[in-house]
Amino acid sequence: IAAADVVLHDAAVPAAVLARAHGDAQRIVVDVDAEGAPIDAADRAKAIVDATKTASSVVRLVVGDPVVDGALAVED
Repeated sequence: IAAADVVLHDAAVPAAVLARAHGDAQRIVVDVDAEGAPIDAADRAKAIVDATKTASSVVRLVVGDPVVDGALAVED
């Protein structure tokens, strides 16, 4: 995370975790929009792909364990 140019993350990722990214890293919430409504998987995937086109290092952070939480299927 410290070397990432872009950090795509769930809104609930703790600030202390996000603080490990360098100061110039772009931080983008990809699980909910500005009003807190869920972002669908296709739009989330597009944000990830778009980030890889402009940044040399991209990290995707999720809260919890997506396998245990059953969220792994939507992270395809």
